[in-house]
Amino acid sequence: MRRAIGTWCVVFAVSTSSVAHGQEVGPPLAAEGDAGAHPETSPDADAAGRTEPSAEVRKEASERFQRGMRLYAEGEHNLALIEFERAYQLVSDYRGLYNIAQVAISLGRFARARVALETYLAEGKDQLPEKRKQEVEADLEMLRGRTAHLSIRVEPTGAEVLVDDVVVGTSPLEAPLLLDAGEHRVVVRKPRYVPQTQRVVLAGAEEIPLEVTLVPEETEQPVVIVRDPDPPVVRPPPPTPVPDVGSPGIDPASIAWTSAAALAGGALVTGIVGLTAANEHAELMGRPDVSIAERDRLASKANDFFLATDILVASAAVAAGVGLYFTLIENGKEKPEARRAAGRSLELRAAGSRVSLSGRF
Repeated sequence: MRRAIGTWCVVFAVSTSSVAHGQEVGPPLAAEGDAGAHPETSPDADAAGRTEPSAEVRKEASERFQRGMRLYAEGEHNLALIEFERAYQLVSDYRGLYNIAQVAISLGRFARARVALETYLAEGKDQLPEKRKQEVEADLEMLRGRTAHLSIRVEPTGAEVLVDDVVVGTSPLEAPLLLDAGEHRVVVRKPRYVPQTQRVVLAGAEEIPLEVTLVPEETEQPVVIVRDPDPPVVRPPPPTPVPDVGSPGIDPASIAWTSAAALAGGALVTGIVGLTAANEHAELMGRPDVSIAERDRLASKANDFFLATDILVASAAVAAGVGLYFTLIENGKEKPEARRAAGRSLELRAAGSRVSLSGRF
């Protein structure tokens, strides 16, 4: 059953004149009773004893209500419901719940509409006309067939409960949850426990229990690694020292004398070859059948070998000088022990009955 929503902008009026000219859509809620339906016990309190909202709050509530009326007329029921609920939060007049319930019914949000109408009847009490009470009771009867209760019991306590991704409380819940009939997704979670997710399907006018037991998360136990004691370190015996016999020393004197001999031999050979070329050149000088070029070749050959001979002789002389130098140096060296031994002597003599000891130190 769907009815046109009524206007209750009288609740949000900033002044008496604005109340009197409020726009009405459908049966006005102001017509539910006479002018004394909402007596004020004091300028600052309403019929329920609540503090009267300030003029600024009443103005904002009135603007939101009017916006909700326009949105509802334009078919934007979702946005209209938001504005009506926000207006009711600002000015909690029970008459606003009727409009909220009617819009919620049009959107299929039956649990929200049922709560709004039950609160509407409880707060309106004897101030509602009989006809309106009958209409609301008929709506509630319809809503009872389209809603259900879900009792959720969780172990352990202190777990957060979500229904359709909306937090509805912390276990233990005080009362069963009023939900629309149909399928719902229930999530129960708590730190250090594995979250549980269940899907429940509720039929109209039924109340079903749901028990959820959370399992603690598996905590990683520290892994203790026991190591065997380290085996004793076996060190290999130190290597047996090998006596250093040393390498044969290089005698500079021997090298020098060998080089001098080799150079001298080379000088001898080149000298002989040069002398032979010179003799051939001398023999050919008086012969007219020998060309000048041939004589020049023999002369050049003799000169080259004589030059080589000179160089080798000079090198041999240098090598001989070096050999002589090292020979003299080696011969002049004496070991300290030999030198000291050569400088000391001891002699024991016996002659008849006399014994004499003489020495040089």
